[in-house]
Amino acid sequence: MLVFSIKLIDLLNSTFLSFRTFVTLQSKLLKKIMDNINVEKWLEILKTYASEYGFKVLGAILIWIVGSFIIKK
Repeated sequence: MLVFSIKLIDLLNSTFLSFRTFVTLQSKLLKKIMDNINVEKWLEILKTYASEYGFKVLGAILIWIVGSFIIKK
């Protein structure tokens, strides 16, 4: 029973260490990716599309609401 317990503890420790290593590598990779992302560029693109299509989408939603209200009456 003692040998089984020691082997189980060794297995759990090795699994934990490999998981911890995986998490460390994953966080380093994520940090590298996030360092390379230019947030200002993406915000500028988002602003461009929002200003171009925002009013069209809001108009379509408004027409849909008014149309569904008229159909129900």
